[in-house]
Amino acid sequence: MAGTTRRVLAVALTTVLVLASVPLPVSAHGNSVSVDSQVAADGTIVVENSLFVSDGFIVVHATNETGGVGPALGERFVPNGLGLQRGVTVNVSDDAWAEWGDEREVWVVAHHDTNRNGEFDPGTDRALSSFGRLAGERVTVGKSDAPANVVVEGFSRVEAANGTMTLHGVTLPEPGYVALERASENGSVELVGVTRLDAGTHRDVAVNLTESFLARTPGDVELRAKLYREGSEPFAIRDRPSARANDPFTAGEENVSTLFPATVAGDGATSSSEVQVNTPRPTTDVPASGASTDRDTATAGGATADDATDPRSDGTSSGTGPGFGLAVAALAVVGALLALARRPRP
Repeated sequence: MAGTTRRVLAVALTTVLVLASVPLPVSAHGNSVSVDSQVAADGTIVVENSLFVSDGFIVVHATNETGGVGPALGERFVPNGLGLQRGVTVNVSDDAWAEWGDEREVWVVAHHDTNRNGEFDPGTDRALSSFGRLAGERVTVGKSDAPANVVVEGFSRVEAANGTMTLHGVTLPEPGYVALERASENGSVELVGVTRLDAGTHRDVAVNLTESFLARTPGDVELRAKLYREGSEPFAIRDRPSARANDPFTAGEENVSTLFPATVAGDGATSSSEVQVNTPRPTTDVPASGASTDRDTATAGGATADDATDPRSDGTSSGTGPGFGLAVAALAVVGALLALARRPRP
């Protein structure tokens, strides 16, 4: 009997180790928000992706004198059960937007709904953490009559299919380009794909990758999707200081762009070595300016303060490494197997 128990325990522990080593999707590590510098209109800020494991809020904060988290400027309630979302919008208050200036640095932070009442209370609803760090990011948000933003990163690597990378959403205030770039080890920037777009919001934007990039880059890679204005013909990026190039859209001194993990298959992929000029039809699926509501609430459709200088963090992190959720499930398997092993034989 003891030998059986030992064998069951060995199998169960092996299961735990195997499952714990299985990587979860990118960013799927508990409470988190991901946001990039952008240009906003009507006080609406686009969060690239968010994940909450309980009721909470995405809160836009001012920066304080030391660059830390300042008073709240606006928030959006995120009910439990929505899971992973992309392109969630958060509206700042009318007063905050009126005093915004040309651009402003802000913090976008995930908060817990401590009172479970769906109403944000800066003194009670603590900031969440992930991997021991504040679940939030500091970005620059420019102010204009029309927005500029790009939403790509989800919760797994973006895969190139037949030499084409599909971006979740791109919003341009005027005709321009979305370019995919890769930083090389020597600090230069390589253009690996570009698509021209009209002004407006576009969903599922296809960008053809160059043949040379596909031929030598099978596997995992980090790419940057960056928005550019029309101008130089043919399109060109400034890969060296003296180069003639299209100007990027910026929020203050920050480029409107996002860095994301991708997977590029090298076998049998088709592409073009030339810049592809596509003009997808604008859509409203990805939020552009957004409409203010009495109480902003994130919905499952998802494409769419007190003067404390730092919100308190409750130290909650729902996952602390690859395969966290699977490991928890495996522990339950361990218990069940041990229970079976200890049952007396008839």
